[in-house]
Amino acid sequence: MGGSSRRPRGAQWQPNKVRNLLSMPYVAGIQVYRGQRIGMGEWPAIIDVGQWEEVQQLRSYRAAHSGRSTAEHHYYLLRGVVMCTCGMRMSGSSNRIKPIYRCTRAAAYGQERCTRAITAEPLEAFTRDVALEVLEKLDITGRQPATTTRPSQDVAADEDDAAQLAELNQMWLSKEIPTPEYRSMRRVIEDRIKERQRRTVLRPVAVLEGIAGADARKNWRRLEEEKDYARMNAVFRFLFAAVIIHPTSKRGQGLDFDRMEIEPNPLD
Repeated sequence: MGGSSRRPRGAQWQPNKVRNLLSMPYVAGIQVYRGQRIGMGEWPAIIDVGQWEEVQQLRSYRAAHSGRSTAEHHYYLLRGVVMCTCGMRMSGSSNRIKPIYRCTRAAAYGQERCTRAITAEPLEAFTRDVALEVLEKLDITGRQPATTTRPSQDVAADEDDAAQLAELNQMWLSKEIPTPEYRSMRRVIEDRIKERQRRTVLRPVAVLEGIAGADARKNWRRLEEEKDYARMNAVFRFLFAAVIIHPTSKRGQGLDFDRMEIEPNPLD
């Protein structure tokens, strides 16, 4: 929206109008046919796909938790960061005993199903400790206002997958493949694209201002006291490309540290 709070014809932007606009795939250059995503359009995107995906996740999260009491509510600090080794994200959930992160393939069937889960609070504490070690040594003086990591191989892979989606769509429209097969094949390709683009969200260095440096632990405690969960989540997203959860080999109580792998984002 630039620095203006007015629309092109001078009308004032209203919050509901902005929310509705950001819910539409076309603002991220996503092409939709009959309610289904079929690839990227040829028009210029207003925001990138990664940012658009984050907006949808945040809105879904708020909608799902808006009616819950404070006692039931747990803000999943690693939302959008935790991944299962099966290749899918893990989302915040509750097993009626304690908050957990569960693989998003838990609702799938057959060989596609994955029931991997991990207790949320110990994982968040472990990731926080790793983050603080990085933050204490991190100097953001003179850094660019925003950074992003976009490997050339990811750009090439996105272009290849977009071409595959377009070809697949033409096969479906010409009745060469049935709709169920088309949807299944398209979903596999889209998952690959979304996972690559999730890592290329613009990462503003501003989220680290007042946090990084020798006083990182004290500054983090302030965030916890202020319950600034969104800021803490943004810091995790800036520092880490993924927190990957492997199968556990440990029996009994306690966190299995060997099953957790943290993939850092390049900070240079």
